[in-house]
Amino acid sequence: MYFQDLASQCNGGKKKYGGIADFTALKENLRMNCIPEVLLDQPIEYDSFLDLRRKLMAAKMQAVFSNALTAWTKSLELDQ
Repeated sequence: MYFQDLASQCNGGKKKYGGIADFTALKENLRMNCIPEVLLDQPIEYDSFLDLRRKLMAAKMQAVFSNALTAWTKSLELDQ
């Protein structure tokens, strides 16, 4: 119900949770916190939520480490 209320809030409904009032900001917030967007459309089982979130978190961690490795490699090249 919480995520459906947030979606309603972004459709001009009463602000019930925080100050996010547009879908772009809401989706960015969900992405940054590795929360599956499917929750905006329908409730899902907790185990399904955990599985989806685990995958999103793994992808985020992979991107962070990949970016860090790229930056480190470039710094080594500059040192030579």
